[in-house]
Amino acid sequence: MKKMLTIFGIFLVFMMAVPVFADLTGYVKAPNTSWTISAATPWKGVVLEDGSLRWWRFFYIENIGSFPLTEAKARIWIWRIKIDGVFYYDAATVDSNLVILNAEKIGSKTYLISLGTIQPGHSRRMLLNVWGSQPMRFWFGISIWYLSE
Repeated sequence: MKKMLTIFGIFLVFMMAVPVFADLTGYVKAPNTSWTISAATPWKGVVLEDGSLRWWRFFYIENIGSFPLTEAKARIWIWRIKIDGVFYYDAATVDSNLVILNAEKIGSKTYLISLGTIQPGHSRRMLLNVWGSQPMRFWFGISIWYLSE
């Protein structure tokens, strides 16, 4: 019985230490000439009781290409954060201080937001809902990926 508990404990630690991330298998990156951010709302936010912050903002992703962006996903990559005047680029610091709440984490500093299919000439509203451990600024990049046929 003790051996079973030890094996279960090792398995549990292994499962906690090795995160399982989604990926973009079957997807291709949309060329920058096929989409644009056509509009964005101002950032809105609130300070929570523990001193952490929540911000949110809508972006409008428009398909300016000639083909549908099938089951499109926005890949958000956090480039850096700035806390008390100091820039941080490393994944451990960024990931422990900033989380995109409405996205699927796929790796260090990287998230996916599903957009659905965006037909040519149409746009899709994307919410970016962010939690920060404390007052900070952050910089990020967006790329659009779509399901390859």
